[in-house]
Amino acid sequence: MSVVYELPFGTGRRFLGSSPRIVNGILGGWELSTIEAFQTGRPLTPTMSTDNANTGGTNRPDRIADGNLPRGTQTVDRYWAAEAFAKPAQLYTFGTAGRDILYGPSMNNLDVAMMKYFRFEGERTLQFRAEMFNFPNHPNFGQPSTAWGTSDFGKIFTALNGRSIQFGLRLRL
Repeated sequence: MSVVYELPFGTGRRFLGSSPRIVNGILGGWELSTIEAFQTGRPLTPTMSTDNANTGGTNRPDRIADGNLPRGTQTVDRYWAAEAFAKPAQLYTFGTAGRDILYGPSMNNLDVAMMKYFRFEGERTLQFRAEMFNFPNHPNFGQPSTAWGTSDFGKIFTALNGRSIQFGLRLRL
């Protein structure tokens, strides 16, 4: 979702429309824009670190419980329940775990920009921008390891970028 909103302050606007030039120069001509992205967790498939079915490819374990932990109990060291899976009982058989049965962490992101336009004679303008990516500094994590049977199963080793701020000027002649 994206929003662009021209603030109603300054000459020709709803508020401070007849303010002195200096006040209009400071408070008028501002614009706010946002980009919001909210995503649920990505579906992932548990895999085994060994080739139990002797196919030369990736195998899956047996599923004996859900495997997805309740939201408040998930940590970066234990995002899924390893005990919900087991090695297939017989050699040369496939596991019962289906595709895309585990869900990774959700992603929430809010980017905000404030822009101020300074108008000069003719078509000349100067734009000042302050942009903040991941404005609330919400932690967004990478995907947990899906390699069941290893000590890494369900662990998250990466975090996505935290808040970053940049400023810019744009002169239009």
